[in-house]
Amino acid sequence: MEHIFISNGCTQLVLLPENDLDKLLLDKILGEGSVEVELIRQPVSILGKSVTGGIIIRKQSTSLSHDPDQA
Repeated sequence: MEHIFISNGCTQLVLLPENDLDKLLLDKILGEGSVEVELIRQPVSILGKSVTGGIIIRKQSTSLSHDPDQA
């Protein structure tokens, strides 16, 4: 996956899939609705590797969606 940062008044991150698997996985995350982005502030284990300071992009959790009983 290639990435490009654009900073022209509004900073953006562009992810460019480089193969069919990248395209498939991006579609799996983005093709079914909203996503959430979380900054990794403390060490977390991802596939056995300790990671700090990255971001996680995932489908928005249904528990975080708007609950009509909450104002």
